Amino acid sequence: MPLYRIISNERKLQPFIPTELGRQYRESDLEDLIEANPQVLLQNEPILVIGRQVNTPVGVIDLLGLDSSGAAVVIELKRLPSQREAIAQALEYVSWLAGLDSTALRQIAGAYLASRHQTPTLTEAWANTFSTDFTETRINVQQRVFVVIEGHDERLRAIAAYLRSSGSDINLVTYSYYKTESGEELLHLEVEVGPEKDATTVDTKPSEDALLKSWDAQAVESYRAFKQAMLEGAMTIRPMKAGISFIKHTSEGPLFVCFFNAHRSKVAIWLRSDSLGLIFDFSAAAKSLRDTLPNDVAVRHTNVWYIMSFLASVSRSQQVAHSILTDVVAKLERTADA
Repeated sequence: MPLYRIISNERKLQPFIPTELGRQYRESDLEDLIEANPQVLLQNEPILVIGRQVNTPVGVIDLLGLDSSGAAVVIELKRLPSQREAIAQALEYVSWLAGLDSTALRQIAGAYLASRHQTPTLTEAWANTFSTDFTETRINVQQRVFVVIEGHDERLRAIAAYLRSSGSDINLVTYSYYKTESGEELLHLEVEVGPEKDATTVDTKPSEDALLKSWDAQAVESYRAFKQAMLEGAMTIRPMKAGISFIKHTSEGPLFVCFFNAHRSKVAIWLRSDSLGLIFDFSAAAKSLRDTLPNDVAVRHTNVWYIMSFLASVSRSQQVAHSILTDVVAKLERTADA
């Protein structure tokens, strides 16, 4: 079935016409979009981009990043028609990355950050993105792959599914580009192979238990207190690779609210300020949050994330959860009921 734009004052449905992205944009334009919004591929997990068009002995990596656990993230983007080799290329990049030491990866990141006139060191960029201590993080111990192709390809889906079932952390994301006659554009992303598509018996499927085993005792207790408060607020959890997402189910479908992660004794909670801001006035909610949060909760607000970090504590987790339920979730519920 086609997608339609609703023109309510004319009681009209205007179809989005599917077309190839290449008729409107270059592949570098797609890189621009994903580079600026990598969380759309990681199901609302934060990610730090540390490289673009990275030259390697086996080819050029489109985008390279790190997730909050320190795993290297390879993002390979392909438009029609030359995308059959995408998975093989991505796996070659991962093989090369697995043998790369942390010094070399730092050099790649440093060059990229300097070229973007951003924070000059990887340590500072990491702190700005994840609000945790980079010196306590082991980077590139694991690798993740995101292959992003235009349209559905059953052969690639079958290959990616087999590799994932065999233990590779590979994700296949497809995209479709639409445009209306009046010029409005829509990019639809769909996960073909990834954690949410895994069978329950697949070892690579993220689990709450596996995450808790990687956190220290204080962080686990802090998470459990946060989770209990959020569940009492009718939220549900979705384990991800590097943390736990909290979802609010509304009459218009499930909405991502926040992402909880911990590193040693430090807890960080991310709210998606950009997507929540489409539903209600997030700037007002942010001010209210800041006024109600304890003074020892550090807050940083980017164009995508509203990040709260603090030392793991049951009482702090309960206070932060209460603030989120009061200043964010309650607004979602009122908007849905309106």
